[in-house]
Amino acid sequence: MLSFGKSPKKKSLPLSRKTFSRLLTAMQMEELPLLGQTYALSPKHFLIRSKNGDTLFHKAVLSGGLDQIARALKEAGHPLSPDHFLVPNKEGDTPLWLAATVGRLEQIASLLKASGQALSPRHFLVPGQDGQTPLHWALCKGGLEHAALLAKDSGQPLSSEHFLATDKGGRNYLFWAVAFKALGQVSRILRDSGQAVLPEQLLLKDNLGQTTLDLAIQRQVLDQIFQPTLWQGRLPAMLQLWSHVPEKHRSQIDFGQICDETALLSLPGRPRFDPGAFRTAVRPALSIPALENAHAPGARSKA
Repeated sequence: MLSFGKSPKKKSLPLSRKTFSRLLTAMQMEELPLLGQTYALSPKHFLIRSKNGDTLFHKAVLSGGLDQIARALKEAGHPLSPDHFLVPNKEGDTPLWLAATVGRLEQIASLLKASGQALSPRHFLVPGQDGQTPLHWALCKGGLEHAALLAKDSGQPLSSEHFLATDKGGRNYLFWAVAFKALGQVSRILRDSGQAVLPEQLLLKDNLGQTTLDLAIQRQVLDQIFQPTLWQGRLPAMLQLWSHVPEKHRSQIDFGQICDETALLSLPGRPRFDPGAFRTAVRPALSIPALENAHAPGARSKA
């Protein structure tokens, strides 16, 4: 007898490698959601492991099939979860680590947010097979803002504590931020959390005795360390850090003008920078003697 108004019962799929291959093929053919209309899929099906320990989430991160998995799980009544991206394969790499290495954190961020879920900062500090973490690769691949968004959505925004965590070589993430030209991004993320980059943090030594400031000097990117927006409202702290720059390297940047711009950014209304007007009117009114030292011989780059 025909029954109207009821959906046909979906078939079951065993949790086997044969099912893994079937789901992988369906995903490659972009037919995964369609398969979910016939079979009762659950998160366990997407966590079946291949011979090398990969799950469908590992494969989806690399092939771009995450949206298919998210749709299939949603239709089955199983929202996407952060735990799905934290299962390591035999090499110790999680889908989150892979996503950071290939620049797909943005997709994970949006899919999890649509499911009302988020990853916490500690998940970004779990190292992969190369000893580097998702946070490291987010810095390298330009996905730092997306990592920050994921952490913020969890109610635990990235903080100084996370950026000061070190790798096997004793290097923290401020060091890598300078290496990958992302210190400005780190500063903005910390500012959103009511924190800031501190001089002493840039002077922490790695296992070889090198500091983040040393790296900036070596690569001639002192302008990264001494960005006016990085030290806005904290000119004395910037002057403190400048005192650690050896005299022979001070010609890399025009530190006098940087001081002027930094001081000006700290003023109410933040007027447009005018070097001449600043030096004749604004700087004397600030009454910061150290500013004069910033303009002393050796502090400015040679014309």
